[in-house]
Amino acid sequence: MRILNGDNLQILKSLEGERFDLAELDGPYMAGLEGWDILTEAEYIQHYAERLTALRPLLQPWGVVFVFGYPEGCAEIKSWAHRTETLYLRRWLTWYKQITAHKGRKVENILLFWRDTPTTTTAFGEFLRNERLKRGWSLRDVGERAGRQWWHRGGNLYFENGNGGFPSLDDLFMLSKIFEFSMDKWAGAFYENYEGITDIDFFSKTYHEATEDLNDNGLRSKPVGLYVDLFKPTIPPTEKRKALVLYGGSGNAAIAAEALGYEVTVIEQDPKRCKLIEKRSGRLVQTWRERLSQGSLWGFPTQRAADGGNAAPEFSNFE
Repeated sequence: MRILNGDNLQILKSLEGERFDLAELDGPYMAGLEGWDILTEAEYIQHYAERLTALRPLLQPWGVVFVFGYPEGCAEIKSWAHRTETLYLRRWLTWYKQITAHKGRKVENILLFWRDTPTTTTAFGEFLRNERLKRGWSLRDVGERAGRQWWHRGGNLYFENGNGGFPSLDDLFMLSKIFEFSMDKWAGAFYENYEGITDIDFFSKTYHEATEDLNDNGLRSKPVGLYVDLFKPTIPPTEKRKALVLYGGSGNAAIAAEALGYEVTVIEQDPKRCKLIEKRSGRLVQTWRERLSQGSLWGFPTQRAADGGNAAPEFSNFE
């Protein structure tokens, strides 16, 4: 885990050239409990607008972003992202916490953004067919270059006729290599193949993990299990996956991402918290990896579907 100490906006600007598959932001809420969180509505939007704008060039074409907040704040962020076309909102998730000490706020929202607007199969198919015809290639020619017979319907490449479904990530990589097009342009063509990304709307189970008080006003760290549930189904498997956590806090988001196999970069402004993250991650990442390797993580996917997501885990304390 790479831990960077400093202001996350400045560090984002210094990461030019790096690419991340997943990013997580859990910063100000406009809750008014501490100095860093006493923001006007305009200041709140500016805070996230600056960071999401700086983050976008650092995302892989298939990159996803999770942003935490209260409903009123998330509505502003979603509206800004839509107006500016900075990111595309794929899911508005609700976390009903049941137990909270934070001004009685029992509901938080999590915005799940994709980097780009999804591409229709028709647009991608037309592009693919034009590229093939421009080169004078037959379906067999494409298959030879792919090293396998390419799927086709009615004399067209499988994806050319616009109703053959979305390509998998492997198919898209193969086609981008054969036709020499940029993944940056057409990553949206395979978004619907994210397994698990469309079946999460609502979290209501109680995560039975001890959490830590972060200040004297009732703010508490979010459980590792919540982040695991969020991050586990999201990114298609690639050889190396990189995650960026913009607000380190207790380190739980970074711990979850690393346990799931991401190379993690976490940013934290407080040097003491950087040491806390280093200490906790060294102790907990391996514990969570073992739990995940045993296949006994609660509620994903079979148990969540069977019991509505409210079953307690089979252990009581991961801290």
